[in-house]
Amino acid sequence: MTDDFKEETMEDILLRKMGDFREDLRKEARMRKNLEKRVYNLEKRVTKGAFSVREFMDEGKDREKELRGE
Repeated sequence: MTDDFKEETMEDILLRKMGDFREDLRKEARMRKNLEKRVYNLEKRVTKGAFSVREFMDEGKDREKELRGE
């Protein structure tokens, strides 16, 4: 009877550890997803900013040409 009790206890411990491990995996997956979203949003902002800078520079070149009379 003592052996059965020890086996159950060991099984319970292993099940609990597996549950903890699964929860850790879920947390890591959530963190990875959040980081991927943040990177995507930053890339989007940078790309948008790069286009804005290019447009601004193009407008500046056009304005410069107008002032020179070209």
